[in-house]
Amino acid sequence: MPQVLVTQATSITVDSGTINPSVSSGIIGGTGILPQITITASNANSTVISIPPLTTVTTTNVLWDGVIATPTITSIVLPTVSSETRTLSTAIQIGYASEKLSFDKGVQIFLPGQ
Repeated sequence: MPQVLVTQATSITVDSGTINPSVSSGIIGGTGILPQITITASNANSTVISIPPLTTVTTTNVLWDGVIATPTITSIVLPTVSSETRTLSTAIQIGYASEKLSFDKGVQIFLPGQ
């Protein structure tokens, strides 16, 4: 699993074909402050994630090691609703699969072509 340690403002490009990419923030104990991070995920239809500088990230799991999965394409099943027609074009997974991560500032997720 390719992983990048981020301790200062940075831009990261994840190449196509990269499996399970992630960034490590060095945070321990379930909470910490992130530098500005921009991730362009070529492996996920060029999705761009922008985390503003000095963003506090928290989770209820104090064992979280500060690793954040960068965008990857995933499969999902949309629930059936009888009065609606739904079409899925792309599903991506970001963050920490085991728990919810909360950010005190808006994290921008840009899906090109959507």
